[in-house]
Amino acid sequence: MRITALELACRDLKAQQHFYAGVLGLTLVASSDSGFAVQVGRTRLSFRLQPEQPGVYHFAFNIPENQLAQAKSWIQQRAALLNEDGQDEFEASAAWNAQMIYFCDPDGNILECIARHRLANASAQAFGPASLLNISEIGWPVKTVPGGVEHLQQQLGLSVFGTASDTFTPLGDDEGLLIVVRLGRPWFPTAQAAARLPLRLTLAEVAGDLELDWDAAPKGAT
Repeated sequence: MRITALELACRDLKAQQHFYAGVLGLTLVASSDSGFAVQVGRTRLSFRLQPEQPGVYHFAFNIPENQLAQAKSWIQQRAALLNEDGQDEFEASAAWNAQMIYFCDPDGNILECIARHRLANASAQAFGPASLLNISEIGWPVKTVPGGVEHLQQQLGLSVFGTASDTFTPLGDDEGLLIVVRLGRPWFPTAQAAARLPLRLTLAEVAGDLELDWDAAPKGAT
């Protein structure tokens, strides 16, 4: 599964555009008084101004599987890394076979660079904006995880990735995941609670595209 487009709300449009296009150096492909878009490898990432937007998003960038150290050094020059008990590098379970770092954008969204060792995407190039290969995860908070998972599986035919639980169940594969979590569950490695937020998502390699209207509650939030 591939996330080809992701559109989110933001509170501070100017600061967000400066961060993504200026600080991270991603290619700016659209800009107006109401929003902007940058290209993140194979994914178009857009933000739409919504000043009263509550809560934060969580999403992840795939990076070359051999470049976590380079990614860490590059991000540290641009944003503070998040940590837990002094640790700022993390290793997922064996089912994920991945390592990751976390940081925030000006709106407080929780961003992740993840090196997935099952993917044949190793690189010898210096780490830079082009090393953010695609958006590979987006948080999908729902009221009840089993109900949300069932709905998404019926709609899209996605498989559970790793282990399912009543609070956290990823759907998809190494290229693209919907991280289905219970509303209010903290986003690792922070105390920020997962909130129901507007988004528009386009997926490839599934049985049709999945899109949500800005003002609609996420389907499957049962």
